Amino acid sequence: MQTSIIKFVLNGELKSLEISPGTTLLEIIRDSYHLNGTKSVCNEGDCGACTVTLVEYQEDKPLFKAINSCLYPAEKIMNKHVITVEGLTCKDSELHPIQEILYNNYSTQCGFCTPGIVMSIFAYLAENSEYNEEELREALNGNLCRCTGYVHIIQGALEIINYFSEHQDKILPKKLLEGNKKLADLNKTFNLNFAEKSQGGRGVEGYYLIKSLAKYQEIIKKLKGSGTIKVVAGATDLYVVGNLRRSYFKNYLDITYIPELTTVKADDKYITIGASVTLETIRTNRLISDKLPILAEVVSQMASKQIRNIASIGGNVGNASPVGDCATSLIGLNARLILFGEDGEREVSIDQFYKGYKETVLKHHEFIKEIIIPLQDKCFYSFEKSAKRKTLDISSVCSFCYIEYDKGKMNISRFAFGGVAPYPKLALSIALELRGKSLEELDIEYLGEKVSQEFTPLSDIRGSSEYRHILIRNHVIKHLEKFKEEAMNEG
Repeated sequence: MQTSIIKFVLNGELKSLEISPGTTLLEIIRDSYHLNGTKSVCNEGDCGACTVTLVEYQEDKPLFKAINSCLYPAEKIMNKHVITVEGLTCKDSELHPIQEILYNNYSTQCGFCTPGIVMSIFAYLAENSEYNEEELREALNGNLCRCTGYVHIIQGALEIINYFSEHQDKILPKKLLEGNKKLADLNKTFNLNFAEKSQGGRGVEGYYLIKSLAKYQEIIKKLKGSGTIKVVAGATDLYVVGNLRRSYFKNYLDITYIPELTTVKADDKYITIGASVTLETIRTNRLISDKLPILAEVVSQMASKQIRNIASIGGNVGNASPVGDCATSLIGLNARLILFGEDGEREVSIDQFYKGYKETVLKHHEFIKEIIIPLQDKCFYSFEKSAKRKTLDISSVCSFCYIEYDKGKMNISRFAFGGVAPYPKLALSIALELRGKSLEELDIEYLGEKVSQEFTPLSDIRGSSEYRHILIRNHVIKHLEKFKEEAMNEG
């Protein structure tokens, strides 16, 4: 059986490991290295018990990210530093200050979730130089605890950030600092040619880390007729299916190393986002915050930080979920998609991208390369999300409102909805109703009812059809009331 060899740093030590494609980082940690502090629980990215910290270099600076190891393809740790809870041990098995403070604040009971909580706090401390309670709570949103009720966890976490505000030199044990130096040296010799066919025990034949668009086309030609192929970016949805259903593709093509897919660019007319840009990058990117802050607001309500650190915007669109928050918002923003495949590039409006449930216009072996969003000066944006939990939950209904207005009149409007049809869709009736209308002519209640009757949502675990009709109506009302207030304030 052929395997692939990856080189990485684990808890400060340089490692070289033979792996079979389709393996997750969690499996490597527990099965290959027997570091059982990292727990295997939900295998869906929901509970955070498998949280580890990943270190990679960007512009000669180490970046610390908390991730769900259960959803992270093992191949992706190539030339990265993986830190598990065992790596925080300072010397002679003494507790790290994070662990000691949590222990002293009675922040653990059964202890199964505790390592993940520790690693989320550690990543937050390591990636920031200033700390506050709001950001800390955000960092812990992806960690569930079924015992404590969170009060003592937050109490301990607040004491932790107070302590490390004055003792930042104690965040990284010496062996981890040395591990980062080894990682820097490893990156100097980094040669990404990880595209050799290998045989896995799950019917997976190959996992390819691809460094250029030309290389992608070369591999596609090579793999023709060799079985199913799946393009991989964040893989957060893809590996849930693998973990729970044991359903795999024969070949995985990882496009996250292609430079064009990882950039954010902007001018006065458009902002262009590479499809592999992570959701957390979108949330924190300065260009997006300046040019299109609504998109950062949308992403901040999605998933947990562990998932946002992995998941990509192109994946959210390409996954064709009926309730994709990014996809719904991009439809409202009238975005265009640049698709890339064996025959090169082509462009399609996101309105025309979806054909049905989990169906898109992507041809065989095509993927989303970039997302182009037009920018407007005199416009109103608004996003609404209704879910059973505030964070880390799929929407029952999400919606995005875009209105262009000038001299007291509404010109162009777009109301997009997710969770009300087989794929995210525009409401068509309201655009005609609003065109040329003034604020005084707005009949908000009427418009809410009209749009709610435009869709025929299904009933499922996240809400009945009747409930979703009410949400559609309420979302329209919220959007228009916010628009009216903003427009009146601007005079």
